[in-house]
Amino acid sequence: MITERIHAGLKRAKDDGKTFGRPRVSPELEQQVRAELSKGAGIIKVAKMVGVGNGTVQRIKDEMARGTVA
Repeated sequence: MITERIHAGLKRAKDDGKTFGRPRVSPELEQQVRAELSKGAGIIKVAKMVGVGNGTVQRIKDEMARGTVA
């Protein structure tokens, strides 16, 4: 019953337009990451140069490979 209430609350929040998770980095930073990745730099190197986390760079790289932009 607790699980049902949790899921119902999450669904209601999502229906109201609430976004979940951490805020995304700015479009300018994403563009800078894309530029460095296209030059052939590695994930860790790009993360240190731009000042974002490795996971953020990995997500952007995956989006580039799939051809999607969120």
